[in-house]
Amino acid sequence: MIKEEIAWNDGLSEWVSTSSINEITKFVNINSSFGYRSSFGGGRVVFIYSDQINDHLIKVLLESRYEDKVELDGDLIHNYSEYDPSYLKSSVYNTDIEDECWSGEFIDDFEDTNHIQKFKEFLLKDVLEKEIPIIFINTHLNYLYQIKSEDINFMMNMLENDFNIYVREYDIAE
Repeated sequence: MIKEEIAWNDGLSEWVSTSSINEITKFVNINSSFGYRSSFGGGRVVFIYSDQINDHLIKVLLESRYEDKVELDGDLIHNYSEYDPSYLKSSVYNTDIEDECWSGEFIDDFEDTNHIQKFKEFLLKDVLEKEIPIIFINTHLNYLYQIKSEDINFMMNMLENDFNIYVREYDIAE
């Protein structure tokens, strides 16, 4: 089992997790709990990353956002569960995004500014305006960063031409 020590800096805005395997993970500007789908429609999160998804980073993040614990089948667990599959309706692309998809499904030509602009519009209209957090995962530097509208261009430049979108929906553990 990996023992984690968490050092908080400046409330919820920045913290560092160090595991017993000396893996340091930095979480920047992550707001409080993501909420629950059954309560006021919250509980949705969009993760954007290049390379492979890092399940450990997401687990550490979720356990920091859902601190309450409940007993389920004799085990004490963090009080959240995932919908599988998870969905996000897109009015910009006129489709539902299910679970995980590659950027090429949205952006045919990364040199075409219209394609990039449409994807940015999707992030603004279908995600941020609906108060759904976007978490950018930098797997090379081991940090997660919550994207705000003013951060979209920076994130797109970091991702270059190849990235993945991972939609998750969380609810109360049952």
